[in-house]
Parts: sequence; C-alpha cells; structure tokens
Amino acid sequence: DEGYIIAPGDMLRMVVFGDNAMQIEAKVDLNGNITIPNFGVFMAAGNSFGTLKSRLKVYLGKYFSGLLTSPQRTFLDVSLTQIRPVAITVLGEASTPGPHLVNGFATVLNALYAAGGIKTSGSLRSIKVYRNNQLIKEIDLYNYITSGKLDADIRLANNDIIFISPRISSITFNGTVKQAGIYELKKSEGLNELIKFSGGLPANASLNNVNIQRITPFENRDQKKVFDRFLTSINYGVLLKSKKNFILENGDAVNFSEVLTK
Repeated sequence: DEGYIIAPGDMLRMVVFGDNAMQIEAKVDLNGNITIPNFGVFMAAGNSFGTLKSRLKVYLGKYFSGLLTSPQRTFLDVSLTQIRPVAITVLGEASTPGPHLVNGFATVLNALYAAGGIKTSGSLRSIKVYRNNQLIKEIDLYNYITSGKLDADIRLANNDIIFISPRISSITFNGTVKQAGIYELKKSEGLNELIKFSGGLPANASLNNVNIQRITPFENRDQKKVFDRFLTSINYGVLLKSKKNFILENGDAVNFSEVLTK
C-alpha cells in the first residue's frame, strides 16, 4: 500500500541493479532512521511508502550514477519485509477485552478477530474507534454480515481504542421467513429493515396478517394489569403500497404466517 506510513520497527529491503548493484536490509530505529552502510543515515519514519521510495531514489542518486538520469541506467526497488506490530485496546462487549498486538495493516475487523469476537450482549451496529481521545469512526457490521460490504473499515494506528457498545435491541424474527433469528435494529429502523437484513421474504409468506408481540414499555406499565406483553397484527401489504414502515421496539417478536392453501 503506497499510503502505508513508515514507523520504527518496519524493515526495509533496498535493491539497486543495472549499472550499479547493492542489496541491503535496514530496520527503522526508534529515532525513525535507517542506516545505509557507506552512505549514511536516512530519515524514513513519517513518510508514506510511496514518498519513501521517491526520497530514497533522490538520496541514493547522489551515489549511484544512472539512477536519476534519462534514460535511466540504474534502478532501485524498495520493499517492506517486516511490518511493525501495532498496540491497540479493545474495550466493551468483546470476548477478550484488553490490549492486543496486531500487524501494521490491521483493520477494525482484524482487531475484533484478535479479541475473540463480540459477545452476544454486544452491538454489531455500533463499534466505535477512538484515536487520540477523539471518535474517528463508528462502524455498522450489518452491511458486512448481510451483503459482504464494509466500506467503513479503517486501518488502525498505534494506541487506537475500539469500543464495542452494549446491544441496542433484540428483535425476534420467525415464522415463514428466509432467515429466522434475533436481529439488532436501531431506533429509527422497523419492519422494512428487519426483512432486508434477513434476506427478504419467501414467496409463500403471507403479508396480510403479521403478528407482533410487544412488551409494554416501563413507563406505560400498570400495577393493576396482569400482563405486560400484548399482541398486535398489521397488514404488511398495505404498508408496502403506501411506502411506509412499522417501527419496531426492543423486545418485539415478529411472526409471518404462511399463505393459505386449498
């Protein structure tokens, strides 16, 4: 990756070939320098890999004829042979929270894997990445899980903190559906998103009578009432035609029936 930032601990291999020849490996020291035998010390840290190659070509061009001439008679190849480890911390609802070492190309997904994954009490919809005490990214894994897309994934830097929030909600989805299970929805999401995340509805699902069990919210519970759960039915076909949504709440259980047969 041309944008990879060189830092102490990285190992570089430089090969000069053509009219001149040289091959060395040098490790970036704690001061950010690499030592090139017979040619001095070169400041490498802080440069992107692409910039480093350009600067090294100019630097070594003072010693190797043909490296900067046109046509070029001496050539330089620079590669990374070892990537420094990156220390990150995973907090919240991780299986093994705490500090972890990952390689320099690691992303948030790699860090979650290193931490043993997310507990069932953790959120897949709100994974926050902090850098220098600032929130730099909030990642929703449902796009990755349901469609294989994860455009929001980012490369981690040293001392990054990944915080896995508690689960936002638990919506049970069962009956005549493609993927029954327990889904996590955000506050603004409802039946349309639930069906989308589950892969859509099978052809034999009935839209006319969708049963939703709902737990009465804390603020609406009455000590005189025996039951704190109620059942409601909606016509999803009407919702589709009107392009409306039915907002779901934490603890809801949605059941689709099968179409009637003769």
